[in-house]
Amino acid sequence: MTGLEALLDWFAAGREAVEESDRSAVLDARLRALPREEIFLYVKPIDNTQVRCVARRAEWAPGAVTAAVFLVAALCIITAIVPSTTILAINHRIESLKEQKAFELNELRRLRSEKAELSSAEKLEQYAGERFIAPPAKAMVYAPPAKSTVASLGAR
Repeated sequence: MTGLEALLDWFAAGREAVEESDRSAVLDARLRALPREEIFLYVKPIDNTQVRCVARRAEWAPGAVTAAVFLVAALCIITAIVPSTTILAINHRIESLKEQKAFELNELRRLRSEKAELSSAEKLEQYAGERFIAPPAKAMVYAPPAKSTVASLGAR
C-alpha cells in the first residue's frame, strides 16, 4: 500500500504546489521593487583629470619584436615572389616580341611581293602605255650575287 499512498501524496503535493504558486504570485505583487534595501552602496566620485599616465617602458620590447618579425616575414615573402614574377613578365615580353617579329616579317614579305608585282614588265608596260620601249638584251645589267652566295656555290 505504500506505493499507492506515495503516488496519491505525489498528486496531492502537485496540487498544493500549484495553489502555493498562486498565493506566491499574489504576495510577489505586494513586495517592494528593491529587495534588500538595507544594503548601502557608497559611490565615491573620482576625478582623474589630474592623473598623469605612466608609460610602461618594458611594454615596447614585445611590440618591437613582433613588428620586426612581421617585417622580416614580409621581406622573405617578397624576396621569394619577385624573381618568379619578374621571370614571368620577361617571358611574356619575349613572346610578344616574337609575335611582333613574325608579324613584321610577314608584312615585309607582303610588301616585297607587292613591289615586285608593281615593278614587273607587264605592269610597267601597262603604266607606260605606248611610250614603253623594252630595253635591248645588251643594255641589261645583271648584278653579281653576294659574296656569301658565291662562297656557298663553290662549296658544292
